[in-house]
Amino acid sequence: RAIDSCYQKMQERFARALGREAPVKLEDIDYLLFHSPFNKLVQKSFARCLYNDLRCESGDSSGTTSDVKEILAMPYEQTFGNRDFERVMLPASKELYDAKVAPGTLLPKQLGNSYTCSLYSGLASVVGTFGADLDGKLATLFSYGCGLCSTMFGVAFRSTDSHVFSLDNMKHKLDIVGRLD
Repeated sequence: RAIDSCYQKMQERFARALGREAPVKLEDIDYLLFHSPFNKLVQKSFARCLYNDLRCESGDSSGTTSDVKEILAMPYEQTFGNRDFERVMLPASKELYDAKVAPGTLLPKQLGNSYTCSLYSGLASVVGTFGADLDGKLATLFSYGCGLCSTMFGVAFRSTDSHVFSLDNMKHKLDIVGRLD
């Protein structure tokens, strides 16, 4: 429930910040980074985000499979811990997951559970992979907060005149690919 609550609030907050009436959706976000004690949790969290987007599009179900439509017809509370939800929504979210989430799983998958820093190792994965190509991109970061309180916030990547803080310099200093080889 934490991911749903944070994602829904983030959608509203980002929409206000961008001066939009409609909520921000996954298509508006370039990368989603998650606290990742294990990658299956990341996949499930992203599937919940997609589910929330599809619920907002209740009138337009074009492009969704009959299995997804069944999940959308299910009472919201019944989707939590539901094996059918996972069976349907994980494959339904795979293509978007590969584009928007997988780049941030490079280090967490290599390092394993790094607890608090797993979210930020995901951020390092994206910066270390893309560098200046991130200029103008938007990422959301979600942390479960050790069970006490969860949070989701955004990062807008931008270029800077300072070489020290440039995205390409960070990519060079991180040297993720070189260090993992």
